[in-house]
Amino acid sequence: MRTQLTPKDIIDNSKRIVIKIGTETIIKDGKIDTEWLTAFAEDIADLKKRGKEVFVVTSGAIGLGRGKLNIDPAIPTKDLPLHIQQRASGIGQTRLMQGYSSALAQFGLIEQQILLTKDVVENQKQLENLRNSCIIQEDDYDAVEQVVPIINENDSLATEEITFGDNDQLGAMVTDLLKADLYILLSKQEGLFTDNPAINPNAQHLPIAPAEEIANRYVNDDLSGLSRGGMKSKLKAAFNAASSGAHAIMARGQGIIHCLRSLASNDPNYRSTVFEPSRELKGA
Repeated sequence: MRTQLTPKDIIDNSKRIVIKIGTETIIKDGKIDTEWLTAFAEDIADLKKRGKEVFVVTSGAIGLGRGKLNIDPAIPTKDLPLHIQQRASGIGQTRLMQGYSSALAQFGLIEQQILLTKDVVENQKQLENLRNSCIIQEDDYDAVEQVVPIINENDSLATEEITFGDNDQLGAMVTDLLKADLYILLSKQEGLFTDNPAINPNAQHLPIAPAEEIANRYVNDDLSGLSRGGMKSKLKAAFNAASSGAHAIMARGQGIIHCLRSLASNDPNYRSTVFEPSRELKGA
């Protein structure tokens, strides 16, 4: 049975929130979109003042590194050789974290970098280390309330055998590992439509996701840009998070200043799609 909860309801009722940011949301003209990131940091500060734990799964390292290496922007990231992706990631990751550090510091927040590969989350001891380093509300130190974990795949070291594939899936996995209540995917999409709205102007927006097998019929991908994950990946990640017991919300982040604030206030002009949990969240 559908709960019909609004994004505001879901955010109000969530304690632990994972937010995934797509490459084309955080990068503009080959550089970090500082206006967007500053507004996003302010939105995080607002959530933390309300007692929320916030974890950011971010893309963007390869995209930033591509620019420094003068890689033809017309070549999709997925078509670059693995060693080139690794090299670009190592160059871009430092710039990505500098951007977060600068934006979060304006609101008294501290970034915490966490880089993962798939073999880490398959190791029980390292999983314990991940949870111990990430879940900050369980500590007694005042400073931890200022900390925002910034999680990314360690693309510089990842191989085809130990890669998550894209950060949509990483975000869903982190949501499950940390027993988060909510997974928010911010990208260039306004959520789920009955068809690709860029191709079909009559495509209808769906504020609540249908069953997974139905939703998959509506999706086709455009992977011509900087990102590695398309709509199919986002859909799979949202349903994976829902299957772990979390709500998931898919919304547009690209070009939307204070997108989290719009989501948390049920701004009528800001569309999103809610994916409802398919089971009860346990062990949080």
